[in-house]
Amino acid sequence: MSGVTGVPEIDAIIRRTNKVVGDLIRVDEIKGKGFIPTGSPALDIALHGGIARGRIVEIVGEPGAGKTSAALQFLAQAQQARPPESDLVDVVVDIEKTIHDEFIRGFGVQTHWPDGRRRVLLVPAFNIEQAMVLCKELPQSGKIDLCILDSIGGLQKASEQTTDENLKDVGRSQMGGVSKLLHELMREIVQTAYKTGTTYIFLNHQTFKLTNFGDPRTTPGGEAVKFFSSQRLRLLTPAVSKLPGTFTMRIQIIKDKMGVPWGAKEEIPINFIYGKGIDSVAETIENAVTLELLRHSAGKSKILVDGEWQVISEDMDSGKEACFTYCREHPEVIRRISRLIDQTLSGKHT
Repeated sequence: MSGVTGVPEIDAIIRRTNKVVGDLIRVDEIKGKGFIPTGSPALDIALHGGIARGRIVEIVGEPGAGKTSAALQFLAQAQQARPPESDLVDVVVDIEKTIHDEFIRGFGVQTHWPDGRRRVLLVPAFNIEQAMVLCKELPQSGKIDLCILDSIGGLQKASEQTTDENLKDVGRSQMGGVSKLLHELMREIVQTAYKTGTTYIFLNHQTFKLTNFGDPRTTPGGEAVKFFSSQRLRLLTPAVSKLPGTFTMRIQIIKDKMGVPWGAKEEIPINFIYGKGIDSVAETIENAVTLELLRHSAGKSKILVDGEWQVISEDMDSGKEACFTYCREHPEVIRRISRLIDQTLSGKHT
């Protein structure tokens, strides 16, 4: 077959068009750029692989739902997924001025290279104009893997801030000012993300409209991020966890252009340790229970091996909390349960 389509009339037009637009129409297969694992097997399955690389992702949620924690968890996973020789750098644009290096490192993120150079650029932006420059210019280098903006709700135009030359505008919020600039930014960075492979994660607050009709939930910044994002995650009010120092993050996938939608009303519970990230032990145990590979009965915790229920250990105390504690102290047990989960999931998808 000669040409792109093999149809002479179409291929003749394609040759003329490519001279104008720069060889955009090719016979090569266009492939996705892969995924960033989230650290949660359940969430990875629901997202068909994880956070999409080279795309725009929005995380919306109620106050205290864990938006920043989720983004830093994904950042840590992105670093771990890279080969050791990688020289890629990440960017965190901090609008709310609530993030610092020690907090980031708590999630397992390496903020510096061994020689002291920055591995994560933590930049406090003071207005949307500064944030736009950072989000547009830095990824042009081709060396930015992840760019996080926290958050859209804190963006403000420079003309609304206090300056001696601009006192007349102080306290006056310009109608749609941030929304218009965000729409301009989205149109540009969607091209940048495609060309460079940079993944953008935008955090946004969930607020409520004064209305008695329809869904009262809304987000600041207009519709631009919602429209251009390939994946949107909604974080609900966290559920109380019985384990000390932890909470249960509740995630809904409200948009996913990478596969069959999971269902906007379906909740994915994830056990999270405050300031540390996903509780991998609790996550593994909960997934095993969901897949009916582990159960707590008659005062014993048992796992299903080759169709038979086996007691994990006679030394383990009774109760669910005792199972968590024992598995934390004996990592070989959690590795064994993880292998059973992997075998079960691979069997379901073959």
